[in-house]
Amino acid sequence: WGKKRFRVYGKHGGKTLTDAQRKRRELDRGAKSIRAQKLGPYISRWEAHKEGKGRRNVKKEARALQLHVAPTLGRKHLTEIDPAELLDLYWRLYDGGLAAKTVRNIHNSLTNVFKRAKFEKLVDYNPCRDVPKDEMPQVGENPWEKYEANEVAALLTDERIRLDRRILYALLFWFAAREGEGCGFRFNDYDRTVQPL
Repeated sequence: WGKKRFRVYGKHGGKTLTDAQRKRRELDRGAKSIRAQKLGPYISRWEAHKEGKGRRNVKKEARALQLHVAPTLGRKHLTEIDPAELLDLYWRLYDGGLAAKTVRNIHNSLTNVFKRAKFEKLVDYNPCRDVPKDEMPQVGENPWEKYEANEVAALLTDERIRLDRRILYALLFWFAAREGEGCGFRFNDYDRTVQPL
């Protein structure tokens, strides 16, 4: 009759039932340790992977996740994080002063982190996908405050404000630009031939 061979997980097996069961326990322990990844260290791993692929802004995304997500959820296993606590985190970040757009950017980055974790079979599903978008902070809920004419005059002429700041404020008011756009202005953007100037 020959010896029976018990096959476990494809090619891994044992000569006896006891040997096969022992190998199965070892494989199960290994699988559990792989799946027991915590979010904080996994964000660093995700960043290293994406940098290797040449993804733009990955350092900025990872820094935002480490700064805003890791202090709250970084010590939790990837499999323990659910959509309700993500939504709760997003509102705490928003109430703490982050803009809705920034919160949504963090959500998008975290979605990519879990997408990669799912691909690596560290999680069975992506909890970010189940966060209701209509319950997240909405962009445009807090309109910008408007300046009165006397406030604009003070920002442009007050000697206590450094000259370079006053010039920047003048550009922002003149072009109705956001601060990031104003900081991006360069001398070669100036064109005398364009009318009206």
